[in-house]
Formats: sequence, C-alpha cells, structure tokens
Amino acid sequence: MKRYTERARDLVRLIESDIGRPLADLTSSLRYEELLADCQGVLRTLIPVEKEVRDEEGCWHLVRVIPYRRADNVIDGLVLTIVDIDATKKAEERARAGREHYHSIVQTVREPTLMLDAELRIVQANPAFLKMFATPAEQVEGQRIYELGSGQWNIPKLRELLDRILPDDVVMEDFRVEHDFPGIGQRAFLLNARLLPMSDGDTALIIMAFEDVTPRKTA
Repeated sequence: MKRYTERARDLVRLIESDIGRPLADLTSSLRYEELLADCQGVLRTLIPVEKEVRDEEGCWHLVRVIPYRRADNVIDGLVLTIVDIDATKKAEERARAGREHYHSIVQTVREPTLMLDAELRIVQANPAFLKMFATPAEQVEGQRIYELGSGQWNIPKLRELLDRILPDDVVMEDFRVEHDFPGIGQRAFLLNARLLPMSDGDTALIIMAFEDVTPRKTA
C-alpha cells in the first residue's frame, strides 16, 4: 500500500506504519472476504470490479477496484475507492419493503385490482382480475392498460383521469365503463384509482380497482 485517505483509514484500520505493507496483512471492518482475490483478478485482467458490501456495523459501502495507470501508460498497481452508500441502500430497502407490502395487499383484495407504474404499465394484476377477464398474468403484466384486450380501456376520458393522478394526486372515483368484453360478455364496471404513497425518490405507483356493477344494472 502506498497512500490512503482519512476515510479509508477508519474503514481499513490503517496506521502510518502500514504504508508499504501488502494488502493481505491489513485488517478491515468491511465484510469483503473476496477483496484480495478481486484485487488479484483486476491486476490480471485489468477489468475493474465494483461491489456493494457492509461493514461490521451493518452500513453499506460501494467498493471499486480499478487498475492504476501511470502517465506513461504502465499499470503500476491498483486504486481502491470506498463510497458510503448506506443512506441510498436503506432507502431502497424501505422502498422494496413498501412495494412488497402493497403487492401482498393487492393479492388478497377480492375485487379485480391492478397496480400501474408511472407509464401506466401494469406492474401487477391480482387473481380476481385475471379470473374476471379470463386471462393469464403474462398477457397482462407489462402492458399499458390502453393496450389490453381489444382496446376496451382506451377511453380518452379514462386516459385523461389516469394521466392526472401522478402529477396532481387526483383520485378517480366511480368512472363507469360498459363494454362487450371477449369471453365474459356485456359488463359494466366502476373504476376507482389513486396514487399509492411511496417513500421519497421511489417510483410512483397507481392502484386501480374494478367494481362489477352489471347485476345492479340488470336489476
């Protein structure tokens, strides 16, 4: 080792006398058992390595190992950079937990329900929706709602309302759609949609529920 920064000193537990010692002799608070092997691999292949690792306190860091190239284009060792990404990783974990929570709720709702992303693509269709419209999940999820079936949801007013949910936090209530749906016949639905509260910086989601009011109309 030739040089180190103050932050590296804290993470790798360095002292002044460590300069000149091999990396294998140093101790570190990072849980990165493959560090020495990765360094050897970068020296051999000259391909940088980047890994997210925790330290002993559970904080996340991004470690990059890149070849050190001198001005005369000769490889003269390695540069290790350690970036604190703990706040970002924990925000991602909270967002993932929030998404999993919403996904589990949607799965148990008895009404046909969709979860849409910011582009109005279907992130999740619950079992009640798939059963109601007699369609497998792979033909629904990933599609824009306007592209489903024979285009029965491609309604200008519906599109306008959905487009306003994200920027304006508008709630769509009891939007009525009547259509002769393939496989299930003439039906009437009331559509309700709203923005799901997500953590800061996470991708916004819309939840959309379908209430079948066909029997009420017939009566």
